[in-house]
Amino acid sequence: MRPIKAGHRGNADSYVQHYNIMDCKPGEKIELDLKTGAAIFVYNETQKRNPLYNTDFMCHYELETVAQFGFHVYIDEMYLSDESNLPGEPCKDFIQFARDRVFVTTFRSQKYCGHVSKGVTKHLPNGSTAYTGGQRSRMYVEKRDSEMDLFIYMSKRQLTTRPRYLRLTVTVIKENCASNNLFYRKCPHTSHCIRREFFCDGRVNCAWPNAEEGGTDEVNCDAEAQNRRNIERKPQTTNAESAIRYPFNTEGAANIPLVIVMIVIATAFIVVLMVFGKKFVSFFCKANDLNRSTRSDSNNELPARTRRSPGAGPSAPTRSEATVLLPDEPDSSPARPPSELPSAPPSYEDVIKDNPGVLSRGVPMAPPPYSESLTMTQV
Repeated sequence: MRPIKAGHRGNADSYVQHYNIMDCKPGEKIELDLKTGAAIFVYNETQKRNPLYNTDFMCHYELETVAQFGFHVYIDEMYLSDESNLPGEPCKDFIQFARDRVFVTTFRSQKYCGHVSKGVTKHLPNGSTAYTGGQRSRMYVEKRDSEMDLFIYMSKRQLTTRPRYLRLTVTVIKENCASNNLFYRKCPHTSHCIRREFFCDGRVNCAWPNAEEGGTDEVNCDAEAQNRRNIERKPQTTNAESAIRYPFNTEGAANIPLVIVMIVIATAFIVVLMVFGKKFVSFFCKANDLNRSTRSDSNNELPARTRRSPGAGPSAPTRSEATVLLPDEPDSSPARPPSELPSAPPSYEDVIKDNPGVLSRGVPMAPPPYSESLTMTQV
């Protein structure tokens, strides 16, 4: 029967990892990151191992998830020997869970061993289903830390013992989630949540309140399947209509390229706007500085005052300078009589008569300068 997928955002199998414990290397710690999904661990001794390696077997897994998440462990089926020869030790083979800080183990759970039957699904009278588990304790929850150590110990195989078998499911759980959360759904009878895809997927991911009664995430799956079919029968909008009404719909990743293109276009528009804005501001500042410089030069210029000289023709005023013509002003100084006017200086011949200079046989060799001769005459 095909599992019923209750989730609306993907296949549950895509979030589940499978590990064969027989492939574990004894003495080594194997780190596994479950993210927000689940993991199934299986040990089946019917898969014969090399007889040369028929020794005590200890496998150590360190499971990790994201911060503020934990782990839910459900033992689907187990047949491990509980006939220990050590006093006070009931388990000869066992699985155990632990918590550590750095390299120091701070907590160890009880050891799980013995026979735990496989759970079966039974149909209730009202048409719903319930998942019923077997006997003994089969559940462990780690909600304090986002890391959990898983130890699996198998003693040396004996020819007379029954082949040992183990199958357990580890599910990542989240503390609290809203009812309209698109990714997580709250488990019944608890505040912990698991992925929506894990409801009605054929695996036990929620064992609250009683692990012996099976998984509460696998109850009423027929009713949920009917609701799912009713929803699928409703008329759905086409992709084009959905893109027009809800361009940023988060139902999938189909709109991611459109969003990327819109972001690129918006970024390019902002860059172009900034470049042109910078150029406009630079041009405006230059024009403003030029206007201020012109006004400063015009304010520093003084108006020229010119006077019309006699005999000079009229001159046309220019735009930059205003020509102011003033009338001739009379000379206020007193007039001198003609007798007081200065006389003309003596001539050169009259001056050198008294200072002829150096004579040679009565003839002057080098006549003295006019200024020197005039000075000697005045003395």
